[in-house]
Amino acid sequence: VLPKTDRVAAARLAESLRKAIEASSVESDDDEELHITASIGVAAHDGTFFRNVDQLVKAADQAVYAAKKSGRNCVPSCTPRPKTQSAA
Repeated sequence: VLPKTDRVAAARLAESLRKAIEASSVESDDDEELHITASIGVAAHDGTFFRNVDQLVKAADQAVYAAKKSGRNCVPSCTPRPKTQSAA
């Protein structure tokens, strides 16, 4: 949660964090060096979409699932689009 941060700035910060995680390693109990990666979903509330917190969290969660589908180790953003009204 990043108050007063738009989607673009949040994605930049998440990408920096993802790169830092990817560049580091951890040691297992068996003294084996393990390399880890992370996928971070980004969604932002700009006052236009997401009527409640649950919708915002769901959007970020959907972005994480998009990362898993695209090969992981990335930072996708949820960019809501207004519903288009069809001509009747």
